Amino acid sequence: MKSATARRARDAGDQAAPGVSLVTPPKGLGQRRRRPGVMALAVALVAVGGVGGAALFTAKDKRVEVLAVARTVPYGAVVADADVRTVMVSVGGGVQTVSAKDKRAVVGKRAAVELRPDTLIARGQVTDALVLQPDEILVGMALTPGQLPTTPLQPGRKVLVVSTPGKVSDAAKGQTLVSPATVAATVFAVGTPDQSGRVVVDVAVPKGDAATVAARASTELVALVVLQPGARP
Repeated sequence: MKSATARRARDAGDQAAPGVSLVTPPKGLGQRRRRPGVMALAVALVAVGGVGGAALFTAKDKRVEVLAVARTVPYGAVVADADVRTVMVSVGGGVQTVSAKDKRAVVGKRAAVELRPDTLIARGQVTDALVLQPDEILVGMALTPGQLPTTPLQPGRKVLVVSTPGKVSDAAKGQTLVSPATVAATVFAVGTPDQSGRVVVDVAVPKGDAATVAARASTELVALVVLQPGARP
């Protein structure tokens, strides 16, 4: 009797209240809740994949068209159009380049360093200023208006330093004059004329001719002759 009574009591207790249905949770649900490490790993893999995709997109987005050296440009030489070419590269922060759109910022300038083929060009590698060559020396010449051409001199202009004779003595009259000595030079800088019109002109000359030009300049028996652009001394 007690067993039957206990069984009936247990059965009555297991019955749900009216209007309420009992749902048994799936067997696998408890297992998934007990394995949080698997879910964390899946989230981490998704995050890594997203970061990798973003990095790839960013790398492609940074490919830009810049200027590179096509052939060697010696130090101090003027950069020609054929000396540069355009390349597509991916550049990071801190890499100095010149956009292909700014080609005129390079062509026509002087190489401040030797430009070597297949290297990218930076703005600091070219300059507007005249660059003294390794085999040249600057010589300052204080010249009067009579020793200079009327046309204003500009840095970079090719000239000849010509030795001029002094006053011809009576004994020397009628003698055949020999061709005056000349030294090829490049105008490096031009000073401001003083009250008498005298102006100091710095010329770049080969090292072997520097002493001769300086000595002639001190005697004032020299003159500057301007050459046509592209003409050889």
